[in-house]
Amino acid sequence: MKRFAIILAASLTIQALLLFSIWHFFFSGYGLIDFSFLFSALWFAFVLFFSSTGDAWTNRVIASSFMNHRDTGHREAREMFHIRVNPLLASSLLMLAASLGISFLFS
Repeated sequence: MKRFAIILAASLTIQALLLFSIWHFFFSGYGLIDFSFLFSALWFAFVLFFSSTGDAWTNRVIASSFMNHRDTGHREAREMFHIRVNPLLASSLLMLAASLGISFLFS
């Protein structure tokens, strides 16, 4: 969990720096809030496309794993069930949600 939080924070910082630098050098004539939403949407689509390996959100198929653990009835198997989320994809989704909320509030 600590590793996930570190990767999430680092990728959010890198995305914010990338967003601001692209806006500052190429699109400074446009509003930063509108550009941040557009950038976040494109970045999320890019990350989703390139991290998609059949199951982009997790490294397990959630529905079948949950049904198998529920049906087997093994207590140890149910306790070991957890979902591993891709931190880069999660951070791009967080950035998209934050920029959508900010652009909604200030528009």
